[in-house]
Amino acid sequence: MNELESGWEDETLEFRKLITYYECAVMEIETKLKVLNKEFSLEYDKNPIESIQSRVKSNAGIMRKLKRKGLPLTLESIEKNIWDVAGLRVICAFPEDVYLVKRCILAQDDIRLIQEKDYIKNPKPSGYLL
Repeated sequence: MNELESGWEDETLEFRKLITYYECAVMEIETKLKVLNKEFSLEYDKNPIESIQSRVKSNAGIMRKLKRKGLPLTLESIEKNIWDVAGLRVICAFPEDVYLVKRCILAQDDIRLIQEKDYIKNPKPSGYLL
C-alpha cells in the first residue's frame, strides 16, 4: 500500500507540501492578474477584470478523481495526471477583455500556456459559456 492509500486523509508531510505548492501558485497568478488590472486602471482608465475566483481542489476531490480515472493514488500521479488541482476563474465584462488579459498574462516570461479551451469562439453545446 502506498502513502496515499494508507495515510491519505492524515495528510502526509509530502502531500501537504504539494498542496501548498498549488496554493502558492494560485496566489502568485492571482497577484499577477490584480497587478495587471491595476496597471490598466492607471494607464488606460480601464479595468478589464471584473473579478477573480480561485480554489484548490479538496483532498477528497483529488482522491475521487484519481480513482475515477483509474490512476494510482500517489503524489506523482497527482502531479502528472490531475490538471485541475488548482484553478482560477477570471471574469471579464467583455469578450475582447478576455483576449486582452490572455495576451498580457502570456507575455510574461514565467507563464506558459499548456492547454486552451476557448468557449467564446467555440461555445459548449449546452450554450453555457463558463
